[in-house]
Amino acid sequence: MAVNGLAIAIGGLIGLPALHFRGADIGLSAPVGVLIGGLVVGWLHSRRPIFGRVPDAALSLMNSLGLGGFLALVGIGAGAMFVLGL
Repeated sequence: MAVNGLAIAIGGLIGLPALHFRGADIGLSAPVGVLIGGLVVGWLHSRRPIFGRVPDAALSLMNSLGLGGFLALVGIGAGAMFVLGL
């Protein structure tokens, strides 16, 4: 878990800087940096399965909370239109 958290933090920081070119900011964003960090840890885990291992109970908890949070946010976003439609 610590390796994954560290990869997310480092990836987010890597994605923050941007170059200013003719009035436009060019660079990675924080989500892209986090994605790259996750991909690197996943690749390292495929090479050495002990590296970046997450216990099954933690994976189950993250799946349940992630799905529940996603459904809650979708419901909050659609709630106003549902009430208006009623």
